Amino acid sequence: MAEQRKDSVEALASQVAASALAATTQQETISSKVLSAATAKDDDADDASEQHQFNWRFHCKYFSMFLHVLPQRMQTYDSNRTMIVYFGLAGLDLLGQTGLLSDNAKQNTADWIYSMQIPPDSEGSEDNTHALGFSGGCRLPSAFNPTCEAEAWIPGESSHITMTFCALCSLAILRAPLDRVNRSGIVRALAACQTENGTFQSVATGGESDMRFLYCACCISTMLNDWSGVDKDRAVDFIVNSLTYEGAFAQNPYQEAHGGSTFCAVAALSLMGRLDALSSDQREELVAWLLRRQHTGFNGRPHKLVDTCYSFWIGGALRILGVSDLVDLGKLRGYLTTTEQSSGGFSKHSDGHADPVHSYLGLAGLALMNEPGTQPINPELNMSQDSVDYICKYFADQKS
Repeated sequence: MAEQRKDSVEALASQVAASALAATTQQETISSKVLSAATAKDDDADDASEQHQFNWRFHCKYFSMFLHVLPQRMQTYDSNRTMIVYFGLAGLDLLGQTGLLSDNAKQNTADWIYSMQIPPDSEGSEDNTHALGFSGGCRLPSAFNPTCEAEAWIPGESSHITMTFCALCSLAILRAPLDRVNRSGIVRALAACQTENGTFQSVATGGESDMRFLYCACCISTMLNDWSGVDKDRAVDFIVNSLTYEGAFAQNPYQEAHGGSTFCAVAALSLMGRLDALSSDQREELVAWLLRRQHTGFNGRPHKLVDTCYSFWIGGALRILGVSDLVDLGKLRGYLTTTEQSSGGFSKHSDGHADPVHSYLGLAGLALMNEPGTQPINPELNMSQDSVDYICKYFADQKS
């Protein structure tokens, strides 16, 4: 009896083992099929991305539109016209298509940009050195002056450091004569914008102050070949103090690391020749943080959606650090094919609408990848290398 019971138990155990083995084999087969299907899907997506041709003709039309008319929904950006013109011109420039603009159109655009330059108060008694540079929208007299001739300074008006950066870039792209740029005045205004902690305010009379404006100050100083308006040591201290426990840079000390501010920090350090302010460990952590931003495209912070603009902000930082070869370019390009709009431009997400910022930065991201049809880009100044060479050579030949 005992032997029969033992035989029954052993038989049952064998059946259970056989069933478990069969179930495991079946699960492995299913998992293998699922993995194969997923891999095939990814391969198909990669193939589709590789076969996708960006429609540069429609992108050119989209960027050209910024120089003429904008949709009604963008009327709230009227005070940022100088920046929008920059995105339009810079987009055409990266596509090598500024020739689509007639000589007359280029001249008119350059004249309009110069009309945004704040003139010295030569007639009044007030020193407006702090206000010199370029503004973002039509100055009140110029709005009614179709000749775009220089107007007298209006007490209270001021330049904006970002708009000065955009204006200088635009003049370079247009290959406009640069002898009308108030170089010394702009540099003095920069000095007035630097704060005690080393960063810069958007305007000298007050306003936002963070990493964005420090970056713009470094770009302006590079283009004008005059760093007398920037205390580099204080600027570097601010950047290093904005490095977070995450390994990347925030807009200000004690804030959250962000892809945009990290690019600004890295580019500013590079322009100042001070990337060595980061230790080898800090640099390694920074690169790791940047690489973790890639899923398909890049996001700007952990747990956020991927976004077209970070193809430049993150991609540009990695290029400056010399590690862009670690990016999965196939996945990044594939994401940008989903945000390209059929009528031209790029949207923030794949289900969005094109806008000037994401359209240009998406294109700049592709230029970093040497996408056929794009021109070589200077990542620090976010402009084609040819245009950077034009403005830097001009001011390098001038006496400070």
